Amino acid sequence: MLHHWSATSVAYSARCTAHSLFEGATLAASCAQAVGHSNQSLSYTEMECQTARLGAKLVCEGVGPDGIVGLGVAKGIEEVAGVVGRFFALSIASIN
Repeated sequence: MLHHWSATSVAYSARCTAHSLFEGATLAASCAQAVGHSNQSLSYTEMECQTARLGAKLVCEGVGPDGIVGLGVAKGIEEVAGVVGRFFALSIASIN
């Protein structure tokens, strides 16, 4: 059963960043639920807004590709947004 549930592989370019894959999902299904926890949920568009804002703030604070970022949040939507926001910061910092 576990192998059946885990059969979610999708082909993608090895040159893609984690954040670009998330952006692609946002374009494909902007109103679909991206993440949910307890009674909270965010669509891909809402998640993209939160993570872009956090990623831009991290870059403004000087976080680069090799920078360390600590997350001090409880399990939930904020945790996912923090991780994806870090991916966003990595993609911005790698371009600059």
